[in-house]
Amino acid sequence: MQFDTVLATSLVKVAGDCLVLGVSKKNLSDCLSYLPKAMQAVAKDHYALNATGKAGQVMLLSTKEMSAKRLMLLELGDQKPMKVKAWRENLSNLFAYLKAANIKKVALHLGAFEVEGHDRAWGVQDALVTCSRGCYEFNEFRSTKTKSLF
Repeated sequence: MQFDTVLATSLVKVAGDCLVLGVSKKNLSDCLSYLPKAMQAVAKDHYALNATGKAGQVMLLSTKEMSAKRLMLLELGDQKPMKVKAWRENLSNLFAYLKAANIKKVALHLGAFEVEGHDRAWGVQDALVTCSRGCYEFNEFRSTKTKSLF
């Protein structure tokens, strides 16, 4: 799995298999403002129909208006800023889902993530560390070894 961190005012041109946006009921409009208008409407409707408000919930949408093939909304819950434990649980759920869905190239938009007592740089570093740990597979005793990404 390949991960990119993106600093952008528009996420239309972010390429890859999946663009992940962290959202909650409170910041939904702010997070979706980076998307094209048509995609904002679809994402808002999808969120309204499927969101439970429980942190870690994943909602996946197909996209045609953007370079990314899919848009994933990651529910962060209403706790803001998040505790470190909640942050890591959200990331673990996200990476487990991405791995199970065989999504190879991911852009993670960190605009909505705030972790209590830590700055944005810590969040990016911790996301990458959590990702590398989540992608690890022990295959020393397998007859056919899978190629490591890291």
